[in-house]
Amino acid sequence: MIKNIILIIFVMFFQSCATWYGIKKDSKEAWEATKETTSEVATDIKKSVDEITKQR
Repeated sequence: MIKNIILIIFVMFFQSCATWYGIKKDSKEAWEATKETTSEVATDIKKSVDEITKQR
């Protein structure tokens, strides 16, 4: 009985660790993609504003 309880505890512990590292990795990748996209959008907006102000 005690072996089964310890086994369940180990399974839950290692399963949560793998999930935690997976979440950290996914959130890091999402943050990098967000930063890239944000800088691209900001650059495009600046270009658009410059073009509009030059036309006037």
